[in-house]
Amino acid sequence: MNKTLKRIILPVLSESTIGIQKIMRVHNEEGNPMTRKQLSECISGVIESKMVKVASGIGITIEAPKKDSEPDIILEYKPLEIKTTCSTAWRGGAYSKREADYLMIKYDIIDGEFYWFVLHKYLKENVIAYEKANNTKVKRQSWWH
Repeated sequence: MNKTLKRIILPVLSESTIGIQKIMRVHNEEGNPMTRKQLSECISGVIESKMVKVASGIGITIEAPKKDSEPDIILEYKPLEIKTTCSTAWRGGAYSKREADYLMIKYDIIDGEFYWFVLHKYLKENVIAYEKANNTKVKRQSWWH
């Protein structure tokens, strides 16, 4: 997965920046600037759609299920979760605990320009720690490793 992400991430972020700036401009024009939380959600969605566009355009198998119970992206038949933040920590709900590859995206906006930091990490430890701390088992899907 790492090689595939390296192939697509720069064009994805470039196209995502353009899309997000358009969305922010409309919100601002309507007198409803986005909160950081709204912006993070928006960024995740735009990145998902741009990943599908860029990857499928060069023949890579990809889909974005758009269901909370499924991964954000299925890239070459493997789950990929996308987490975005503008702070120093990534947060998520119950489905954020699942074992998967994660694309951790930190962004900042300085003088109207987007700056990105992207990290790809396979997280199994997160799931195990969550299960132990909560004395539970996270439901594993058939497409999980």
